[in-house]
Amino acid sequence: MKKGDTAMYSGGYYILEKIATRDHIPNPNFKPTDSATVASLKIHSAHNTTYESQPLLIKSSGNFLYNNDTVVAENLVFRINQVEGDRIELGVKESNAIMKYVTLKAYKFPFINLLWLGVLITATGILMSMVRRIRLNRTGNSPS
Repeated sequence: MKKGDTAMYSGGYYILEKIATRDHIPNPNFKPTDSATVASLKIHSAHNTTYESQPLLIKSSGNFLYNNDTVVAENLVFRINQVEGDRIELGVKESNAIMKYVTLKAYKFPFINLLWLGVLITATGILMSMVRRIRLNRTGNSPS
């Protein structure tokens, strides 16, 4: 793909708006010879919503580091596979395995300390009963 190209997926289409390459990455972990390429994508779904995605490809010491970008609402994963001048090879994965929703419920339970007090009292009672049984068994007296 090159800048301005459009491609289809099952739920709409996406447009490659911009390709930016940086030769000097301002990060102490990267060398001055390393480069990074970012692709700006605009995703248009069949439900008249638009999303943006920016997958990243970093070439560091001859190795490629892929930073995929996910559009969870459309179950899409974008990845830059290769850069050739002003063109990129874009990998697109459409999968239902991407989690649609994460539900988290937090309940405020004001009497949690009372519950823990009950657990401690129960544990103390069990220990006291065990100690009493051990002492009675050692002396030979049967519990009544």
